[in-house]
Amino acid sequence: MMKHLVIGLVWVALSGNWAEAQVSEWGTSGDWHVRIDAAVGNGCYIEKDFESGIRLAFGYLPDLEGGFISAFSADWLERPLDETGNVKFFTSEEKFAGEVEMMVRDGMPGGRAFFNNPAFALEIAKRRSLRVLGPEGGEFEVDLTGSARAIAEMERCQAAQG
Repeated sequence: MMKHLVIGLVWVALSGNWAEAQVSEWGTSGDWHVRIDAAVGNGCYIEKDFESGIRLAFGYLPDLEGGFISAFSADWLERPLDETGNVKFFTSEEKFAGEVEMMVRDGMPGGRAFFNNPAFALEIAKRRSLRVLGPEGGEFEVDLTGSARAIAEMERCQAAQG
């Protein structure tokens, strides 16, 4: 059974672009980077670049009292930045559907799904793998090995933000 999420699309005014100048490095955990984004209230997140060219991130958006999952790839077609699309997330145990807002990060098109419950995105990140079906029908699957340890480090990062 597919769970439909109520995903808010209230976004910080970033004009569809991830505000790179406000991101700082906290540390690493295995292949995952732990970073802080000042543009969203010092939200910590984990991020990994996969061999497939996909950049995946999970984290907190304190200013919006929520969390997110984002994915970007230079191989994807850029869509209008004010556009939203439907996305489906599949783990070994569950399936979820929601909306994603199109954005660009480091010149790579992609999107970010906001969840009003930050624990939701982090729960997905703790799974062994994640398969995503994007707005245009594109699909990818990634191995999330090491993400549970990275989330623990990210939670330490977030606690240090006050």
